[in-house]
Amino acid sequence: MKSLVRHFIPLLALAIPALGVVPSGPPLVEVFEISEGTGLGRLAQDDRGVLFVQAGHDLFEFDGHDWKRIELGPLDSSLTNMVTLGDRLFLFGHNEFGVAQADSVGRWQYQTLVGDFPEGERAFGYVDQVMVHEDTIYFKNLFAVYEWREGRGRRILTSDLVLSTLLIHDGVLHVTHDTAGLLRREGNEFIPVPGLEHFRKDHLPVTGSLDAEGRLVMNTRDRQLLRYDGSQFELLADSSTELHGLERFHKILALHDGRLLGSTSNGLMIFTPDGRPTFLINGENALPATTVADVLLDRSGALWIHQGQYLSRVRLDLPILRFDRRHGLRGETRTIASQGETLYLATRSGLFSGRTGPSGRGLHFEPLLPNLQVVAICESDLGLLLASIDGVMLLREDGRLDDLLDEPLEEVQHMIAHPSEDQAWLLGARGFVYILRLQEDAFTLQTLNLGGRDMIIELV
Repeated sequence: MKSLVRHFIPLLALAIPALGVVPSGPPLVEVFEISEGTGLGRLAQDDRGVLFVQAGHDLFEFDGHDWKRIELGPLDSSLTNMVTLGDRLFLFGHNEFGVAQADSVGRWQYQTLVGDFPEGERAFGYVDQVMVHEDTIYFKNLFAVYEWREGRGRRILTSDLVLSTLLIHDGVLHVTHDTAGLLRREGNEFIPVPGLEHFRKDHLPVTGSLDAEGRLVMNTRDRQLLRYDGSQFELLADSSTELHGLERFHKILALHDGRLLGSTSNGLMIFTPDGRPTFLINGENALPATTVADVLLDRSGALWIHQGQYLSRVRLDLPILRFDRRHGLRGETRTIASQGETLYLATRSGLFSGRTGPSGRGLHFEPLLPNLQVVAICESDLGLLLASIDGVMLLREDGRLDDLLDEPLEEVQHMIAHPSEDQAWLLGARGFVYILRLQEDAFTLQTLNLGGRDMIIELV
């Protein structure tokens, strides 16, 4: 069974969450790694909030705490797409469509629904898009569109030319067609939308979504981002000139705060509500890999990004402000602490201090103790305790630095607050754990011999 390991992507420079401000920078990214290599696939979430992840031939569920693999037998080898309706998971394979549900003891059972379709309409082939509107599931391959309601399915459109994407606008199903442009469903027919000849051929929409005001936002075959309000369209962006070399969007999402997100196979772009590109999320600045298979906006507002071996959860409401050499920092970040309005940052190049402005903006760092190898920082009633490879020092609020130990300790690597004593700290060094205590403005050190000379890896 494959397992998933959670971690945060390390940044080369300091990144501080800007709380209480309008999102304006790259967001916080949390990564879940599938330990054994697996393929790309789809994402879905049911009404309970359970997340489903298809990764190649593997299918997982995540309830917010635990990951479980779903075993579906023969369907595992042909799984191509999925969608949820209520608390049920609907799955697609080659010429296969059915529903999976867990029984009372958590065992998953699969039931085929191919028999709900007329005998001559069951050759679904490869299903490349699925969507749900109210109680109906719509899905398509390159040349046909199908619908399924409880107990009854049918093919509702066939074409000799490619059908690019399904869209819902004003509660009505639309589909894009290579020569007819945008088609709107009226009863049992699909009628070309008048006045939208612009959407034919190179300008054909290939994906779309509704924005916060119910307008249709579409990405075209020639990589333009357009918005359509039911009577006219406007050009928002042209990815060939404005979007940092991103490939064509395969999914457009409307975020809860009105912003837009465009997902391509090599990254994601966040747009303001009026369509202005703001920042890029890709394998060079935030994601653990380069190829994006699918994205999903969950009910909490978090964005999930599927990259095969990696699944990332992105907090779009928690932007990151990045600080690096331009702000006076040097070296790889080790630890960080604050005292009053001053931020202290330990790197491999020494200890730096910075004064924070409103929401962290305007922050600039100055070297306070160059070349001091600080490995941990803790608070005390007298100031900040700095653990270095040679011992422990006290940085008082007035800026004075006191060495607390008469003799250097051997390779101090860790320091944490004592779990049960106030104003006491645990230090980890080679072969020993020390207890540092503050009593009546004086520090004392107690040694705990662990009976060996091995390095203490971590204190928790």
